[in-house]
Amino acid sequence: MKYLCYVWLCCLMFACRSTTHTDWKTIDYGPFKLKAPQEWKKITFKGIDSYVGGLSNGKDTLSFDYGIYGVDMDLDSSGTYQEDTINGLQAVIAMSGEERNKHVAVDIYLKDQEHHFFMSGFRLDDVPTVLQIFKSIYFPYSDTTINPPIVMTKFQRGPLATGKWLFQMNCAACHQLGKKMMGPAMAEIGRYRDKDWIYQFLTNRDAIQPDSLTIAYQKEAGSITCVRFPGLTKMEVNRILGYAK
Repeated sequence: MKYLCYVWLCCLMFACRSTTHTDWKTIDYGPFKLKAPQEWKKITFKGIDSYVGGLSNGKDTLSFDYGIYGVDMDLDSSGTYQEDTINGLQAVIAMSGEERNKHVAVDIYLKDQEHHFFMSGFRLDDVPTVLQIFKSIYFPYSDTTINPPIVMTKFQRGPLATGKWLFQMNCAACHQLGKKMMGPAMAEIGRYRDKDWIYQFLTNRDAIQPDSLTIAYQKEAGSITCVRFPGLTKMEVNRILGYAK
């Protein structure tokens, strides 16, 4: 009896090891890489103004959009989301739908000013595996030592604030998308400033040093100063800039 229990325990341990991420393969998409189980295959799509593609195991399929335009997550009040860190980069992971028919998406805050990254899957059967695929995504500047596990209890009930809604609530009183108002056009700001600078300017302005461009704007604006938004997160600023392009 003890021998049978020992054999059963060894088999169980071997089975657990066989499904660990050490058995996953790396899929290289050029600008980024990710890890997935062996049965998942790389697939390609034809994009118009962005790089699109994905992967599938024949049952579940994930697709991504890597381009200059941000993609707003379509999440209503029945969905949940959480801000996360994926290999050192801030991200939002969102889920909606039934237990075995979920829509799951991830939006990653890239250091590259020119690009946005969004990946999603619809009517998914194996959500835990998809979430771990999301957590494996890394770019050349990613830090794989900073990748905390997903905690399901940290997901918040939606709706998730879209870039359009955030712009209208926080920016539209002084800015328009494509032309100057009380403040410069939002699209113009994105051409001259990177995302991290804009985030610091909006949330913690004292942490950045004024430069010639800032001083020129201040002289032109006179007594008008931009409101501070210490409560905005990097991902919310990311969605505003994605909408403003």
